[in-house]
Amino acid sequence: MSSTDSDSSPVAPKTGTKRKAAAPKAPRAVSASEIARNTQHFETWSNGQGLAQVSFGDLPNVLKTHVDSILCVEGKIPLSWTNKRSAAYARLSLVAEPEFLDFVKAAYRASPMLFRRDTEDDLRLLPALYRELSVVFTAWERLQRMRAYKDQKYSESDYASNVYDILRSPAIKQASYRTSRALVLPQPIRSRLSQASARVLKTRMIMPDCAVFAPPSLHSRTQAAYQKLSASKTVKNMAGTSTRRSSFRYQATPADAPPQTPGFEFASSVWEDKKPAHQGKTDAYWQNRMSAASVLRHHHSLRVQAPVIGLVFADATVRAHVDWWVQDEETRETRILSAPYPGVRKVDDEGRMTPNDNELYDRFQEWELHSAADILQVYFLIRNIDDWTVGPFQTLVQDGVEALALSLQDKTTFRYTPWRRVDNTWFTSLFSKENLSHSSASSRRRSSGLHIPIPLMPKKKSTRSKK
Repeated sequence: MSSTDSDSSPVAPKTGTKRKAAAPKAPRAVSASEIARNTQHFETWSNGQGLAQVSFGDLPNVLKTHVDSILCVEGKIPLSWTNKRSAAYARLSLVAEPEFLDFVKAAYRASPMLFRRDTEDDLRLLPALYRELSVVFTAWERLQRMRAYKDQKYSESDYASNVYDILRSPAIKQASYRTSRALVLPQPIRSRLSQASARVLKTRMIMPDCAVFAPPSLHSRTQAAYQKLSASKTVKNMAGTSTRRSSFRYQATPADAPPQTPGFEFASSVWEDKKPAHQGKTDAYWQNRMSAASVLRHHHSLRVQAPVIGLVFADATVRAHVDWWVQDEETRETRILSAPYPGVRKVDDEGRMTPNDNELYDRFQEWELHSAADILQVYFLIRNIDDWTVGPFQTLVQDGVEALALSLQDKTTFRYTPWRRVDNTWFTSLFSKENLSHSSASSRRRSSGLHIPIPLMPKKKSTRSKK
C-alpha cells in the first residue's frame, strides 16, 4: 500500500502571542484660530463657555458711563488748526509740511465733531499734540502708498508693520502694551459636554495680536488683597496646583505665565489682526471674543465688574466691540456677552452725537484707515483706552479684589470661583468613555464573524512507495 494513503491528518498552525489592539489616542485639540474659522467649532465653544452676542443697547447702565467715555472721540483737535488766520495755524505752518495741514483739513471736512473751540491752553499744548498727530499722519501716508500699488497683495503682517503698529504703539503711553502674549482659555462653564465638543473645548491657549494691561502700579495697589487671598486655605483648596498651572498665583492673571513677582495682572482691552479675506473680519471678531472671554472670566473670578474693549484690524479697517459678564442670581451661571459697536449716528436733544442703540445686533461701525478722519478717530479711541485703563479701570479692579478679600471674614458668604482649568478630569473621562466604546465595538466586530480565521492546510503525503 502506498504511504500516500496512510497519513492525511491536517497540521495545526503555530500559535503565537496575541497583540492587544492599541487604544485610540485622544484627538488633537483644535487651535483657537481653527475654532474661529469654523462656524460649527465656534458655536460649540460658545455654548460650552456661555458666550452670546447681543446689541449695543443691552449694555448695562453700570457699565455704560465707562464705555461712553472710551468711545467718545469728539473735540480732540482745536478748531484753530483749520483757520489760516489763527496764531495756532501760523505756528503749525512753521514746523508742519503742507501735506499734514491738508490732512487736518480733510479730517475736518469729513468729521467736524473731531474739532472743538479753542481753550487758553491750546497754544501751549500745540507742540505735544502735533507730535502725536504727526505719527498718525505717517501711518496714513504709508497706507496711501500701499493703496497706490493696486496690483500688489499685502499680508496681515504687512499691514501690521506698516500701518497698525505705527498707529497703536504710540497711543498707549501709560498702560502696559503687550504684543502676542499668550492668554489661557477658561474652563468650560457647562458641565454636560459631549465627546465631540470636548475636542473643541480642550484648547488651552489663545494669543491675541495685542492686549492692554493695567500698569505695574496696580501691583502695589492690590498687593494686600493678593496676600490675603493667596494665604487663604479655602482659596487654596478651590484653586488647583502649580504643577497644573492652576494655583492661585496662576489664577491671578489671564496670561499663560504669571509675573515674576507674585501679584495680580488685569487686561482691559484685546485686539486681533486678520489678513484680507472674505470671512476675515468675522473670523477676527470671533477669535477676539475668545480672548475677551478669558479676560472676563478672570475678572468675574475676582469680582471685578468692568467692560473689555475689543478692536479688530482687518484689510486697513477697524471695528470695535464691547464685552462684559453677567451672572444669573438663581442658577449662578456666568455668561459672556458681546456687542458690536454701531458707531455714532444720532444727535440727542442737546446736540451731541450718541451711540445708535437701535441698530441691528450685528451692525458694526467700520473705520477706514485710508480716511484722514477715520484714522484720527481710531487713534483717539486707543488713547481713550489708555487713559481709562490707568484711571477708572484700576479703581474698578482695586474695589473688586478688596471686596473679595474682605469677604473672607465670613465663610458662609465667601464665594470664589477659579476660572482656569483646575484639572482635565472632565476631558479625560469623556475620552475614556470614547476609548471604551471603541474597544467594545472592536469586540463586537470580532464576535460577529467579521474576523476571518486562516484555514488549516493538510500535510503533504510522501510520493515514495514502500519497498
